[in-house]
Amino acid sequence: MSAKELLERGRQAGIIVRPVTDFHVIAKANAYKAEAVNEFVIGYGGLSCERIEEGIHRLAMAWEFLTDETITD
Repeated sequence: MSAKELLERGRQAGIIVRPVTDFHVIAKANAYKAEAVNEFVIGYGGLSCERIEEGIHRLAMAWEFLTDETITD
């Protein structure tokens, strides 16, 4: 999946992530930004452990790293 598609899927799941390139001055100034780099910053300040866990789970489902079949609580 492209970074753009991953960002959109996260947004649809209610999870906001930002591409690392938003925080990397050199990446913004050269061709590195145009490469397919799927690295993201996930903000979790002020959230409880439960909310962080829920958000990571929702993001994993949205990004298809987990399916209902892989959950083994």
